[in-house]
Amino acid sequence: MKQLLFFILSLSFCSKELWAQEKACEVKMETIMGVYTGECSGGNANGEGKSVGTDTYEGTFKNGLPNGMGKYIWKNGDYYWGEWKKGMKDGKGEIHKTVDGKETVTKGYWKKDIYKGQSLKPYLIHDATTEIGRVEVNKIRNDGNTISIDVQSMSGGQYSTVASGDGAHPGTEDVSRSTNISITEIRIQAGSFDSRSTNMLTQKEVTVLKNVVFPFRATFVLGSNASVDIEIFDEGTWNISIPVQK
Repeated sequence: MKQLLFFILSLSFCSKELWAQEKACEVKMETIMGVYTGECSGGNANGEGKSVGTDTYEGTFKNGLPNGMGKYIWKNGDYYWGEWKKGMKDGKGEIHKTVDGKETVTKGYWKKDIYKGQSLKPYLIHDATTEIGRVEVNKIRNDGNTISIDVQSMSGGQYSTVASGDGAHPGTEDVSRSTNISITEIRIQAGSFDSRSTNMLTQKEVTVLKNVVFPFRATFVLGSNASVDIEIFDEGTWNISIPVQK
């Protein structure tokens, strides 16, 4: 009888201890708050675990938030599998969605829950023809959502110039002018812009794209056969310098 009583008291104590542990192991992301099973530390979900609320997350936790590798499943069955940081998608991963019975997969990199594309770099130069020199892409500031494209006509490392005079005195060069190459076409592959303006300067053509929606990817066709394919992921004001060898 004493042994039975001791067993019941021990079971009761263990149950209370387990309940206290579960209650103290906090998950801090509202959409997955509910039932948590897994490792705990300092009163928070830490280590490997699974939390089921409106949505479900299974993977690594830190201080009560998804952190590390994990799988997040929305209530409709779509899911993200990849890297997390402080409760946000951050790093390499992939999102699986089902629309009208067909699954689509988006792979790439995220930064603070924002999809950055297939590279962590703020921009990529995907391709360029042999006429294109070294393209420089620089972010001027974080706002503005504008892209300025400077096209420079180069010849032997110098700006191209045109002959001046009336034809009777050939060979004289007017260094105040240059043979500019224009952007003849912009083939958009991702994103958009609202307006475009172009200015012809002494040694280059400057085209400005305003109200750009990022990520933005386009092939810029220069003259008749030169082209360069550039993708920019981050919002802001950007300058692209494109030298074209004639």
